[in-house]
Amino acid sequence: MSTRRFLLSVGGIIFVLIAATYLFVISKNTDYTPSTTQTTITPQNVVNSNVEPDLYTVSYEGKVGTSVLDLLSQHAQAETKDSSFGTYVDTINGITGGTDSKYWLFYVNGEPATVGASEYMTHDGDLIEWRFE
Repeated sequence: MSTRRFLLSVGGIIFVLIAATYLFVISKNTDYTPSTTQTTITPQNVVNSNVEPDLYTVSYEGKVGTSVLDLLSQHAQAETKDSSFGTYVDTINGITGGTDSKYWLFYVNGEPATVGASEYMTHDGDLIEWRFE
């Protein structure tokens, strides 16, 4: 196994553990109040507007040196929130995380992300996919 693949695997496991802990704490803590800081990202240019959108998946190609979050703003309307774990994407195209115990997660080339959307810098040809799961 290559060092990069190993590090991505370890990072993915850490990400999942942090997310699971976060969700567990929220579900057990009835006094939890989410941060009121909210950012709305509006699309700058929508591609494939003649195709019926899948409300639960948003996909686009990476662009060298551009973050997943910055590219998301070009392809969908999104809202972010701040938490003790950092900024996360809460809503895409009107679908808000927490609905039916599902949240927005992003994948790069079919692999789950190991860092936040504002931190992952894409490369030309990367397939970025947000899934509501």
